[in-house]
Amino acid sequence: MAYISFTDSVLGGETNFCFKIKFEEKTISARELIISRVENEVKKAESKKEGSYLVKPTSLEKVLKKPLKIDREKQKELALKAFQGNGFLLFVNDSQITSLDELISVEKGLDVKFLKLIPLVGG
Repeated sequence: MAYISFTDSVLGGETNFCFKIKFEEKTISARELIISRVENEVKKAESKKEGSYLVKPTSLEKVLKKPLKIDREKQKELALKAFQGNGFLLFVNDSQITSLDELISVEKGLDVKFLKLIPLVGG
C-alpha cells in the first residue's frame, strides 16, 4: 500500500498540489491511475469541494440534480479521451507516460503530474 501524490500544472503556468490517493496494488496501468483520479474528483465535486481539474459537471447535471450527481462513467470516458488526444500529459516521477496500458509501480513517494495543455488563441 502506498499513497500517490497528484499535482496539476498548466503549460506555462503554476503547479498546484491537489491530493493523495491510497493504492493497495503494487502495479497499476495509466488507465487505472486516471480512472482513480476521476473517481476522487467526482466525490469531491458531488460533496461541493473545490479543486476539480479533470471532472467538469455539465450544465444540465448542475441544474437538474440536487444534490449534484455526476455521471462517473461519462467523466472517465472524457478523461481517457483527453489523455489520448493530448488534452493533458501525464508524468510519473518526471517520466512521461504515453500509453493508457503503460504499467506504473506503486511505491512510497511516487509523484504524478497532470500537465494540461491550453490551445493557442486563434490557432
